[in-house]
Amino acid sequence: MLQVDIARRLRLAGAKVGDVRVALSWNSVDDLDLHVTAPSGEEIYYGHRNSGCRGELDIDMNRDRNNLSSEPVESIYWPTGCAPTGVYKVNVKLYSYHSGMSWARPAIPFQVRIENGGVVSTHSASVSGLGNKVHVTEFMHGRPLLIDFGRIFKGMFEMKAEIRGAENQMRLQKFVETITSSLGATALRGVTPEQMHELSRLKKMFERMNDPNNYEGERRNAHRLLQASLGKLSWSEDGFRAACGSDNPGADAGKPTLVTVAFSKKVTARRAWFEELAHNVAEPMGAVVALNKANGHFGRVGHNGVSLCGTPVAAVIAGAVIAKIAEAAMMACNKSDKDTFCANFCRQVYPQDTSDPDARRRHGMTAKTWLRQVFTGDEVMQWNTPTKKARNDTPTAELGRLSGQKRKANFTGDCDMVTKHHVKALTWH
Repeated sequence: MLQVDIARRLRLAGAKVGDVRVALSWNSVDDLDLHVTAPSGEEIYYGHRNSGCRGELDIDMNRDRNNLSSEPVESIYWPTGCAPTGVYKVNVKLYSYHSGMSWARPAIPFQVRIENGGVVSTHSASVSGLGNKVHVTEFMHGRPLLIDFGRIFKGMFEMKAEIRGAENQMRLQKFVETITSSLGATALRGVTPEQMHELSRLKKMFERMNDPNNYEGERRNAHRLLQASLGKLSWSEDGFRAACGSDNPGADAGKPTLVTVAFSKKVTARRAWFEELAHNVAEPMGAVVALNKANGHFGRVGHNGVSLCGTPVAAVIAGAVIAKIAEAAMMACNKSDKDTFCANFCRQVYPQDTSDPDARRRHGMTAKTWLRQVFTGDEVMQWNTPTKKARNDTPTAELGRLSGQKRKANFTGDCDMVTKHHVKALTWH
């Protein structure tokens, strides 16, 4: 893979910035050309540098044989507030060779950097053949993916998700809905809870069946076992194949995501036990916790629940597990001091932190940057209202601990899923 510091080259070239910027870089004196098609269908490139929607090709290198660079960069941008909503298409064309004979040249590797509303992504590819054009990617600007799960589990909490910069929103939404369904928070349309529970096991059979490296007999046996299992679950093969495609977010796995988990009942007071639970579940997964602004009765303003910022997997799993544990604690409590009971209940249940400290810190810093730069406004904010605190040395606290220990086994599968996605060194789930 080509390694280039596109950001440095853009700074040195004096490239302009805005809502959307697409940059191309490669490591030769040859002339590659960046082409971006705006949502209107208008194409911006060297022959049409300015569009009617305010897009502009402001950096174009290696076009002049007398002014060649071995570290070239090109840039097309839209000024702040001007980028139209819709899908943008990115292509790269090999316009001319400036080094050696064209017939002897191998493919030229390049890298494209997309800055889309504060979200940065890179794409690597190569192009060969004079005049050939390579399609690099498409991306959506201006419309975040909004998913309202409504009331989840038994209805004590509501959950919403906002995902920015998703390139395939339909695929990503289905992926997120599959996660919440596997945790029991919501129902996946057309898939029963029993089928969802068996999906992982059946996928392994499906992979063995389609692996050309396996012996023919092994593949036939895997197919027979898969058909028998699908029959027991009353699941059609088409329905199963559709569900298989819903557990992979593709290129959108690392997009900035904000999940809000709020009490269904209107509240405006912070709860220390709930915030403690949120931190202990979310932070080992590389997500950060913020507070939701809420409007209560009689014009009161305060907080209701938490916001979780991270990748789609981390934020969604954390949100669902936090709600599930908190709901179980609240339903088990019949004491007046609910905060003390719930705090001690939850401490017995939430998963042990197995994350790598360095990875956790690095991912947390990225999520904090997203929270500050991508998700801004009054809905994500810190607040100085007093927090309802819990005690640890009362009979109610002891009852909470005993109740949590008794029910801990009920959360084994959920905690295992959280632990699976704890951030480890050199990884980003």
